[in-house]
Amino acid sequence: MDSFSPARTTHSWRLNVSCDPLVLTEEARPEPKGREVLMKVSHCGVCHSDIHIREGKYNIGGGRSLNLADRGLKLPLTLGHEILGTVEAVGPDVTTVKPGDRRLLHTWIGCGNCPLCKSGDENLCAQPQFLGVQARGGFAEHVLVRDEEFLVDVEGLDPALAATYACSGVTVFSAVNKIRPHREGEKIAVFGIGGLGQTALQLLKALGMGPVIAVDPSPEKRKIAESIGVAATLDPNAPDAAKQLAAFGRGHDEPRHQRPAQGRPTRHRRPVRRRAALSAALHPDARHLHPRLLCRLAEGAEGVRRPRPQGEAAGD
Repeated sequence: MDSFSPARTTHSWRLNVSCDPLVLTEEARPEPKGREVLMKVSHCGVCHSDIHIREGKYNIGGGRSLNLADRGLKLPLTLGHEILGTVEAVGPDVTTVKPGDRRLLHTWIGCGNCPLCKSGDENLCAQPQFLGVQARGGFAEHVLVRDEEFLVDVEGLDPALAATYACSGVTVFSAVNKIRPHREGEKIAVFGIGGLGQTALQLLKALGMGPVIAVDPSPEKRKIAESIGVAATLDPNAPDAAKQLAAFGRGHDEPRHQRPAQGRPTRHRRPVRRRAALSAALHPDARHLHPRLLCRLAEGAEGVRRPRPQGEAAGD
């Protein structure tokens, strides 16, 4: 391998072979041109997609798997698509950021030339260059961003939390946007109260949408949902779960939280607005992101807290 002077090298932790450990690799440090921006990485989340990419496949159920090579993923690759850092250098045509600025990266970048990209929907590009998926990602000291427009100001936010907005946060925001505009009192069901589900509950609360019922088989996660503030919780394995969900949608009863021991509901103190409609935020879909959603999420993020892992005390 060629040697580089210390001032012009950088390092990444690269996946060379599926299922192998990441390899620390010395590389030439890019010099930004035009509207390019060189970022010094300070935070990069580990998404479950990174685990799938390392394994080289997605388990799609029924004993079947989707080979990621068939989707155009090629090794070696530097993973990581939840990236936050500081601007280290800029190209001569950059006008909106300067060295030292802290920014979150919108990593869902397309080819930049097709009609979708030119309309702003780069995440829908048929020849994507998503950082950490098709292009070099954030498990690295530096990342080169093609254009300053993919940098989002998150000043004032916890950088470790803000980094997740690039993927999980924007995925949830995209799902919530599908049920907007929201009519006052229209009810919403969130299925699955893991990391994405907890973020969805926080976002719905911050946007004033609901009442919300949180559906999850885990008593611990239903307790977390109660601590966030929902109208009701539901165990989907309860014998009358479908009837309870339908009753919540019709507004026949006040919202109810289930007791884990007996599996029976208890009445919640606050009355619910009664309305026939029930909106369900099911399986947030990152394919329908829009780059501008990330900016809007960051702007309204003050009311959104970090999702709490299962088992962590409600007051932590």
